[in-house]
Amino acid sequence: MKIVPLRNHSDETVKGYLFLVFIALIVFLECRKKLGDKNKYSLEQVLMVMRNLKGKVFDTELLTTELTKQQKEITHLFNVIVPKKLGI
Repeated sequence: MKIVPLRNHSDETVKGYLFLVFIALIVFLECRKKLGDKNKYSLEQVLMVMRNLKGKVFDTELLTTELTKQQKEITHLFNVIVPKKLGI
């Protein structure tokens, strides 16, 4: 991970940044483990496909866009439920 050079103003900033990088690494490794070696998607492909999931925020609710076929496969693989509508 590219964590150097660290430009900081305090020790707390460095500790917070390193903690955030550590948590991101744990999430990355868990996602890669979940995908396994025999899956047709790499983690980078999963992130690129899922970044296109959009939502529209209204006064009382949030509506998500229709999932593509790839997004449906990925959400099924990770056991994630994407609601079509959320109340705010």
